[in-house]
Amino acid sequence: MKQRFSLIHKITAFLMLTAMFSPIFTVGATAQMMQKTSAKQLTEDQKILHVLNRLGFGAREGDVERVKAIGINKYIEQQLNASSINDQTAEAKVKNLDVLKMSNEELFAKYPNQAAVLLAVAQKNNLDKGDTAQLK
Repeated sequence: MKQRFSLIHKITAFLMLTAMFSPIFTVGATAQMMQKTSAKQLTEDQKILHVLNRLGFGAREGDVERVKAIGINKYIEQQLNASSINDQTAEAKVKNLDVLKMSNEELFAKYPNQAAVLLAVAQKNNLDKGDTAQLK
């Protein structure tokens, strides 16, 4: 009787462990299968769009064709090595911005930090937090 009781306990423990851990293995295997099939279902254009969305600010006009011409791997290498990217268009757009030529002192003089100004005014006039809300 004792031996039979021990065998029943072992079988019960095995069945409980199997029932407890089988969903974990099933979910993991299903997720891996879905990941493999979803990657296979992307067309070349979808892969390019995905890369453009992940590595940049989305696809602009002509970007898909450009990536198609050079290949996804070469495009990724270009993005990782930014010194190889031609920035003439961006440089032309920002060349007339005076703020890029200013020193830190000039920037702080022309664009003061509002919080620092409010704090200085509040301290000078012995104002508390409730009074500084009116200054904004």
